[in-house]
Amino acid sequence: MWRLDRGRPLILLVHRPRYDDWSFPKGKLHDSDADLRACAVREVREETGTDVDVGPLVGDSEYRVTRKGRAARKVVTYWLMRAEDGVEGFCPNDEVDAVRWVDPDVAPSVLTYDHDRDVLRQAAPLLARAVDGTPRSSGDVRTDPQLTHLALGVSDLDASVAFYSDFCGMVLVHKRESGGVRVAWLGDPAAAACGGEGDFVLVLAEGLSPNAPLGPFAHLGFAVPSRDAVDDLAARGRGDGILALAPTFEGPIVGYICEVFDPDGNVCEFSFGQSLGRHAPLS
Repeated sequence: MWRLDRGRPLILLVHRPRYDDWSFPKGKLHDSDADLRACAVREVREETGTDVDVGPLVGDSEYRVTRKGRAARKVVTYWLMRAEDGVEGFCPNDEVDAVRWVDPDVAPSVLTYDHDRDVLRQAAPLLARAVDGTPRSSGDVRTDPQLTHLALGVSDLDASVAFYSDFCGMVLVHKRESGGVRVAWLGDPAAAACGGEGDFVLVLAEGLSPNAPLGPFAHLGFAVPSRDAVDDLAARGRGDGILALAPTFEGPIVGYICEVFDPDGNVCEFSFGQSLGRHAPLS
């Protein structure tokens, strides 16, 4: 599955909790399926909640699996399929509990199996031709730079991921380790629920020199839905000994805020009524 995002292609990967793996949507042939192509369309709809336009045949992937303690041969047939929109119809379930739209260049680092990376290589020229032949709207291509991430060196990646997940409501969308450096990407939960990281992620890296803590003015800002949420976070911060600024009203632009320290001493601000973020006032 693929779609265009500002003129660039993204492909869809699914996470299966039973195997804790990232792969492509797929499934087994049912008696009700007219053929393998119909099976593929049905399985994609069931696993991702969206319909697709089926493109060219990519080919077969053959590998060995273990069934009931015995080795078996498995063959999966793939087609290139375009989704006009995202996966707004996706509902996490026992079979697939998460989906992600990723850049084709990033996908190999997310995919769990080499045979899926082989499928991606097979599909690459077909995807390039499909993208080249897709009409573009004026909004597809950005010519201005786009802010995509903030990167911080941290002393304890697990502690930082736990803090930003617990205090800030961010979700882990990517994790990797290479050359003694552990990296995690944290994104917006609303974007993750629709199968992507969103337009901005917080990148945390352990194994490099931690940066000097943000502060006293430099900080990360998070919008919350109410004054009570600000008060609750301040109370939690006070209880944990990490409160940097007690709740205070800073005027109609900045709003009602508090601040806490993350595990490396970076200042995180929580605001209600600020003119930024999805909890910003309507007027």
